[in-house]
Amino acid sequence: MGISDRDYIKGEHPPYCTCVYCTNLRLSELEKESEKNKRLINQIRIRRIISNVLLILFAFICLGFMACTVYLLYQQLVSLAEGIIIILLSTLIFSWIVYILSRQRYGFKLIFLLVLILVFIGCIIGAFAGISPLNEYKDKIINVFF
Repeated sequence: MGISDRDYIKGEHPPYCTCVYCTNLRLSELEKESEKNKRLINQIRIRRIISNVLLILFAFICLGFMACTVYLLYQQLVSLAEGIIIILLSTLIFSWIVYILSRQRYGFKLIFLLVLILVFIGCIIGAFAGISPLNEYKDKIINVFF
């Protein structure tokens, strides 16, 4: 006879008791634990959402920084070496952010959108750098609007 069986003989319920009282007691304890876990999970989700929003915002800031650098290169306000270094650093930071976001639960659409924007910025860089077909398209677009 185990210790829990002796407790039952003394009038206490054993740990494996399935009476209504013991079952309700166990269920109420589980509900309390699940409420604590729900609150903790919600706090973690909120923190993750805030950090991901900040990462996405920072990614768009990097893209804007690259676009501004391309404009400064086009206006020849920045030397070519400085502009290339700034664009490379911005691209590395942007790639790192995309890598972090792709490791999390984001779908393919967001990552694809960010990469598509990076390719678009690259095309703009190529157009202002004087790459032949892109430069011609840029001139046509500028002539239409100006």
